[in-house]
Amino acid sequence: MKEKTIHVVSALSYTGTLKQAFSEMGVTDEIIYLPVAFSFFYIPKDFSDKELCFSALSNCNSYFDSQCLYEELKKFIEKDFTQYDKVIVWHGWEADDLLLLYLMSVLVENNLYHVDIRECKELVKKQSPDLRLSYFGLGWVSPNDITSYNLYSYAKPLSEEKKEYYKKEWHKWAHSSSPYRISSLKDGIIREYPVDFMDEVILDCAKKESQIRVIVAQVMLRFSDIQLYDIYISRRIWELYWEHKLKINVTPCMEESANTENQ
Repeated sequence: MKEKTIHVVSALSYTGTLKQAFSEMGVTDEIIYLPVAFSFFYIPKDFSDKELCFSALSNCNSYFDSQCLYEELKKFIEKDFTQYDKVIVWHGWEADDLLLLYLMSVLVENNLYHVDIRECKELVKKQSPDLRLSYFGLGWVSPNDITSYNLYSYAKPLSEEKKEYYKKEWHKWAHSSSPYRISSLKDGIIREYPVDFMDEVILDCAKKESQIRVIVAQVMLRFSDIQLYDIYISRRIWELYWEHKLKINVTPCMEESANTENQ
């Protein structure tokens, strides 16, 4: 009987990356993704309906309503992983990648494997020749990288020692009260940040620029040592705008759209 394998990633876009690479490799394994982003939104303290609902509500936007996200998250949490010979988590050092790995250490009792992309030295050298920013995430990997470097072959069992450590990490982060959990590109460590940690930089950039997309780009450059996504920055810009602490160029359509996404 053919071995049954499922691959788990931290974002929908990564499923597309794996699917394209696997298609070229003739691999037909199942691929799923965690439907919520735990680096930026609420982490459930347990897997009760109430806590999963809180997480879904914090993640909802104009593309996914809270009911849909709740159902998808519940489906993920309650999935029967015992039916698989291998459950393989693909990850780098981004907070969402690592938090997924910690979560899966709790959800999967046996046959938990992982592909740690930084173990591929050729890939690391390609992404960061000077090795100054070598703690990158799965979002930096292309389908061609997976096939060229045969990253599938890097899958290996997660030791019991590591698994116990990751379980503790999950429970630690599940009780974090910080709104931001972001990985450093220099050491790969997840750190907590307060809600206003980027405010000073945003306000400084806004002194010379009123276009949101330009402010976002400038703020990202100022925080080049951490994996700070544009969604973090744009959401905080809108919050400062609604608090009357920031002036930006907006149209009624833009404000309505942002208000819907940030509800």
